[in-house]
Amino acid sequence: MAESPSKTARAALALSIVSICFSVFQWWNTEKEARISAAIDVSRNYYKDLNLPQAHALMKAYVGGNLNRDELELFVREADYLNYIAKLANENKLDKNFLSRDISYAMLVILQGHDNDAKWFEPGVASGLDRPDLRKFAQSADCPYKATLDSYTAAIAKSKAAAPSP
Repeated sequence: MAESPSKTARAALALSIVSICFSVFQWWNTEKEARISAAIDVSRNYYKDLNLPQAHALMKAYVGGNLNRDELELFVREADYLNYIAKLANENKLDKNFLSRDISYAMLVILQGHDNDAKWFEPGVASGLDRPDLRKFAQSADCPYKATLDSYTAAIAKSKAAAPSP
């Protein structure tokens, strides 16, 4: 005949279950905090490394200006860096919601700049300059600031259409 479990055994089982649940919560919370911390570090380093010529090249490409060789090199270097950040965000290594607004804008600006400049390259070269992780980041439903940049893009297109041709 089997004996019924004692109160001590039941208490030990309940304590074990609570302990397991707490351990799982700690693991989940640590992962989340690590992604947030990584996004904050990336954002901080982005501001530290950003320089005026790079920012100028990004904006010139964004509005459809012709880039000279040096500006194109800066644009491509920035696109590679931002594509890497987008890859980390897409793979959930960084929390997108904690990336700086300027990084999110720069990612979307890079895509617009690529689309504007693609017409200046041979078809194979233009496709080689595309950044698939940036596109995936921009197309994700929770991409912060996309609506703001879309409205800005529409305003630029409208002002170009209204401007008199030289």
